[in-house]
Amino acid sequence: MAGSAAMNAWSSMEARVADYLRTRRALGHDLRIQGSQLHRFAQFADAQGQHGPMSLALAVAWALAGPRHTPSGPARRLGILRPFARYCALFEPETEIPPPRWLGTLHHRPVPHIYSDEEVRQMLTAAQQLWVSWISSGSISF
Repeated sequence: MAGSAAMNAWSSMEARVADYLRTRRALGHDLRIQGSQLHRFAQFADAQGQHGPMSLALAVAWALAGPRHTPSGPARRLGILRPFARYCALFEPETEIPPPRWLGTLHHRPVPHIYSDEEVRQMLTAAQQLWVSWISSGSISF
């Protein structure tokens, strides 16, 4: 769909999502996870009575309403909406595109563990014992 044809056909957020997914999949994108998330967003938006272009308030409300299994969960949900919002903005300039990192980073990196000298010694001792038991078991022949 192009231009005004898309706007006339978009009577709901579900129609916008369906058009977006159809277009992206025609270009070879799979979008299984993103597609299911976008359908959930559309159901949320339509239940809220949203009929016009996507607003930042609606996007943030949906991102925060979802399960928070990780600290970056809401940011990921909002990140899924960004490409969809950019697509909608081509036809509906009033569409508000969520800024990057609006709700934090998309990926949470755990703090790395720095091994102490004692922990390194324990690991080397354990590895040496494994090597000795492997050699003495006859599992290796020279």
